[in-house]
Amino acid sequence: MIKKFSIRNFKCFEGIVTKPWKRVNLIAGKNNIGKTALLEAVWLHEGAHNAGLAFTVEQFRGITSFSDKEFLSDLFTGFKSEKEILLEAEYQDSKILALRIIQEESGQPRPMVERPEAQGTTNISPRIVFEGRDNGNSLCKSEFFLGLDPQNRPFPFSSGSKQSIRPTAVFISTGAGKEAKNKINAERFSIQVEMKRKKDVVESLKLIDDRLQDLELSKRGAENFVCGDIGHDRLLPLSLMGEGMERYLSFVLSILMAENGTVLIDEIENGFHHAILNKIWNNLAKLARKYNVQIIATTHSHECIEAAHESFKQDKEYDFILHRLDRVGERIEDVTYDKDTLEASLKSNMEIR
Repeated sequence: MIKKFSIRNFKCFEGIVTKPWKRVNLIAGKNNIGKTALLEAVWLHEGAHNAGLAFTVEQFRGITSFSDKEFLSDLFTGFKSEKEILLEAEYQDSKILALRIIQEESGQPRPMVERPEAQGTTNISPRIVFEGRDNGNSLCKSEFFLGLDPQNRPFPFSSGSKQSIRPTAVFISTGAGKEAKNKINAERFSIQVEMKRKKDVVESLKLIDDRLQDLELSKRGAENFVCGDIGHDRLLPLSLMGEGMERYLSFVLSILMAENGTVLIDEIENGFHHAILNKIWNNLAKLARKYNVQIIATTHSHECIEAAHESFKQDKEYDFILHRLDRVGERIEDVTYDKDTLEASLKSNMEIR
């Protein structure tokens, strides 16, 4: 698990060091302070072998079109893409891994390991290059660019290893469309059924609707849907059972998929009634420990923070911490609240969101 994370020249972060990190981490702060950007930075770092993730984080924000010169330049602080991005994590196993992200000007195409058909393409964007390093030694390197294939059609090309240097990291974004979420949940649920883990999924979702008896995959047209048995004559797609049910399914499946890795959740409180937040935190903590997953999530909700604190207070180990991002002059700083400081802040009604 990550215990310290540093960022330089990424989006709104000219430079920031965040520590300490626990098994479950909640990030608060005002709008446009960098909460989601912090999740994105961790996700890119954990996927250092795949430069195409740089394009994916833009898609999560709804950005899919670029001119040549501005291609992914908003990943760099102040759009200064001549400076490298540096993302560095220190782990509990004492390893320190760094990811360098640089932008190279368009040039003659080089051989692509992953896509050999890229030979003969023409670049229409600069290259984004990822290089993962361990104590200065290169562990992996990949690159991504948009090009024109031999038929003059635009297409993304990437090279590099498919093998991650760290366990899986899963990002639950608020930007993905419902159709995409349904497809992802169906695929991940199918995997967990094969791995004999369906019981964990069903028991978790009973927190949202105690009528739930079972979950099954059901095909409608060409698509598979995760459907629930709540005592009706036929199964009901979870997408028809409310946002909370569908969203919590995403959380649970992501934790199971990211065993020994990291789950990143943007705006974790969305879709849930405040009355069940304690139960949700209890269940998330249980699953995170069982599957050795670190959770990093953002929130705007005071009720969500309080529920997390009260939930973890009941555990033998208070493996939770609140990070609040604050702007100090031109810089963004990380202020942390452990068990005692969070208890005192909540009792005194301090603003900690």
